[in-house]
Amino acid sequence: MSIEEDNWNQKPMALALGMSQSEVSESAARSKYAGLLSTNGKEVMRLSLLEFLQYGLRYVFPQKPGPVVEECPHLIQHLHLIKSYKVKSIMYVLMEKVQ
Repeated sequence: MSIEEDNWNQKPMALALGMSQSEVSESAARSKYAGLLSTNGKEVMRLSLLEFLQYGLRYVFPQKPGPVVEECPHLIQHLHLIKSYKVKSIMYVLMEKVQ
């Protein structure tokens, strides 16, 4: 929470973030419960936040590697080569891409 004033309210924060006031309220409540905000909800517990960013973020947003795929050359990607180099055959362009 990066509002320069000590006396901020949830409604202006919601407007600044493009969220509803209830979403800001629920987020503040979760952050207080998790120990990321002080009990009054106005002060960020910096060490807890840094610890969360360093160690907890990967559990909140886990990476799931997708399948390994080969790039399939598309004809549209090679049309500029055909025009600019006056290539005689499409197969020549596709073979150049694969090699």
